[in-house]
Amino acid sequence: MRGKELIFIKIEIENKAHTDVLSEITNETSFLGDLSQYNLNQSNQEIAGNNYLIFHNGNTIGYLGLSEAIETRIGKSVSIYYAVRKSCYGHHYGQLILDEVTEILKEQTDIDVIIANVNNKNEYGIKTIERANFKQISELSDDEEKQYHKYI
Repeated sequence: MRGKELIFIKIEIENKAHTDVLSEITNETSFLGDLSQYNLNQSNQEIAGNNYLIFHNGNTIGYLGLSEAIETRIGKSVSIYYAVRKSCYGHHYGQLILDEVTEILKEQTDIDVIIANVNNKNEYGIKTIERANFKQISELSDDEEKQYHKYI
């Protein structure tokens, strides 16, 4: 899958280079947990339901996970999970990832809403998700996480 500036490559769990990068991102990012424990790439044909390594100018800059799409009372929804490699902090890649994934989902799927949960201690994550025009849903937020929605 390709955005304007980013390339998203489906993670191949049998590919040692992919699993090595996942391990590095896991060690660098405390908020997502152990990425190797995720159920990777559930859906071969769809954008949603898969996990991706993210590349910019030939360099791996992070991880993207999209849940399977589900019908909810607010429309067809997908949850997003992402991490930027520590060496890429401070370059606004988080917002670029969110913006490009939003456009891809808008243009190539029938998803209505993107859902993101952000740990309350992740100040940079909160700023990034808000700069990407996600709106906090107070009634679905709690002491541990804030929930955000973006209608596309």
